[in-house]
Parts: sequence; structure tokens; C-alpha cells
Amino acid sequence: MPPFGAISATAYSRRHVNMITVIAQFKPPPPITREKAGQTFLSAAPKYKDLPGLIRKYFILSQDGGTAAGIYLWNSREDADRIYTEDWKSFVRERYGADALLTYFECPVVVDNISHEVLTDGWPTEGFGVSGASSGDTEPFLSGF
Repeated sequence: MPPFGAISATAYSRRHVNMITVIAQFKPPPPITREKAGQTFLSAAPKYKDLPGLIRKYFILSQDGGTAAGIYLWNSREDADRIYTEDWKSFVRERYGADALLTYFECPVVVDNISHEVLTDGWPTEGFGVSGASSGDTEPFLSGF
């Protein structure tokens, strides 16, 4: 069974969504260690569990600790806009000591190698070898890189 909000390649035509990826980037003053970031991120993680419309969230940190970000995969722009309120911005500012810069991206296709699914917001998948593709099926694709 696909995770909440996910659409498997074989079921894409049953549900159409316009997935959006948002990167919320900020520069914590001063730079933080990976250990400190991990503790802080873990303490914030429960706020995002089972959040309506959120498919997946990544907490990331640059190797020098000077930039942190959240990468969010949403079912729709409307779902994303419901979270980025003044309260959310205050939460980020208080927790990390910096304002977040939000960048929105259209996200028509996601490859998920954990669930072995291709998530799509309506693009036809026939002929692309995505439904049940094995590692052998991807070799010609990867050989071009």
C-alpha cells in the first residue's frame, strides 16, 4: 500500500494531484553541528507527522552547518499554503534564530526506491518501464550518465 498521499505508477489514473515541493531554507546564527541539528530536527518532527497533505519532509543541513532547510513534498499548493502561516514562520524563527526563505517547485514525478513506486501527478507512465521496473530495466537509462 502506498504511503499517505502517494500514487503508485499502476494507480496514477485513479487520482490526480499537483504535487509541490517546497524548500524552506535558513541560515542559523551561528552555524550548528550535525549533532545539534539532529536533536533540533527530531524535536520538531512530531509537528509534521500525519499533517494533512504532507507526503514527505526532509530536514537537511549543509556540511559546514551554515545552512539548514526543510524539503517538503505536498499533495498540492493549497496544502502547502495552509502550513506556511505567520505562526509557522515564528516557530522557525524562534527555533532556528533565522527567517526561512520559501521556494516552491512543481513536482510532476518522484521516484521512491524505498516503496518501489513512481509517484506522479497525472503524467502517463505507460511505456516508461516504471510499473514494476527491476534494476535490470534501468541499466540502459543509467548507462547514459
